[in-house]
Amino acid sequence: MKVDKFSDLLVENGFFETLCTVWEGMEVAQEDLQQQNSDLEADCKRAQEALHESEERFRLLVAGVKEYAIFRLTPDGYVVSWNAEATKILGYQAAEIIGQHFSCFFTPGDIHCGYPEEDLRIAVAEERVEEDRWYVRSDSTLLWGSGIVTTLRDEGGHLLGFSKIVRDMTSHKRARQKTNDELELRVENRTTELSKANEQLQREISERELAAAQLKASLQEKEVLLKEVHHRVKNNLQIISSLLNLQSEHMQDKQARESFQVSQKRIESMALIHEKLYQSNDLAQIEFDDYVQDLVDSLFYSYEVNSSAIARKTSLDKVSLDINTAIPCGLIINELISNILKHAFPAGKSGEFQVELHNNNDNQVALIISDNGVGFPLDFDFNQTESLGLQLVNTLTAQIGGTIELNKSVGTEFKITFPAR
Repeated sequence: MKVDKFSDLLVENGFFETLCTVWEGMEVAQEDLQQQNSDLEADCKRAQEALHESEERFRLLVAGVKEYAIFRLTPDGYVVSWNAEATKILGYQAAEIIGQHFSCFFTPGDIHCGYPEEDLRIAVAEERVEEDRWYVRSDSTLLWGSGIVTTLRDEGGHLLGFSKIVRDMTSHKRARQKTNDELELRVENRTTELSKANEQLQREISERELAAAQLKASLQEKEVLLKEVHHRVKNNLQIISSLLNLQSEHMQDKQARESFQVSQKRIESMALIHEKLYQSNDLAQIEFDDYVQDLVDSLFYSYEVNSSAIARKTSLDKVSLDINTAIPCGLIINELISNILKHAFPAGKSGEFQVELHNNNDNQVALIISDNGVGFPLDFDFNQTESLGLQLVNTLTAQIGGTIELNKSVGTEFKITFPAR
């Protein structure tokens, strides 16, 4: 009785109708799911068939390719596929090469240099690499091949391996070599013809040069003689300098010894002029800027100057002078720099001196010698001095037709301007 009442209650509340509706919906959903499952299985089957068909077409395509060896490699470089043309070109059967590392195609030298690994590394970085090199066939003979290595990746970009293509270019290379040999032979023959023509031309030139040489012979003899004169003058001056040095060593009087040493340095400055002329190709002119640099260095070291206390600077334009101007200028420089090194920096005082040589636009040469030492007294008149060195500077300046200026504002600066000769 209670059961009937409960059933009536479920019916009255529509529970059975709801349950039936849900059940029917589940049956429909299950049918849809089964249909989708069936469609998915069909799609997978069709995709597998398409993939198989595609691979088969690719295999047939690769197998039918002529003149190109095509094979696949694992990411580590091991052969996993091999077409018939690869057997023809490289000599290996598929059964014996699959599973082998592709470095077996490389020469020992290339393997030693790491080229197999380098090809794969470049291919990974740039997606492909092209190279022309010698390949080793299965019978150890060599072929010249043009190869391409290409990366193979899945849809996610992950490396699956490599595809390598090699074309035998041995005949092309030999043909090019033959062409080069023929061209070299033609060049050699043409060179021989030109050489004979050149020999004839050289004979004519030699005859003309011989005539010119005979005309120059007397001039060359005079140049040699003049060089010998400069050389002997330089040697004689050095002998005099050495005699003065020996004599000064036996002198007890300090002032007399210093006078001998000053004279010795004057003679050395003149000897340096003759040495430069002897070494020069132009016996009429001396490269005076080179001479000045050598003279400054010589004086700096002959006075045994402490280079950490006294610095020397030079600013020298290219100036060429004849011997009649160069010797007085050299003596002037010797006197002024000697005066600086002896008097400008007393009692270990530090400082610097500078020598400048400049070409002016009006065919004048400016020689400037300055220092930042103690300088001259304000009332000093270098034109009325008893110093033999400065008297010599004034006399030599007049001898070369120059003028001299003295600036005593900071240290001492002598500026001597004279005509360029």
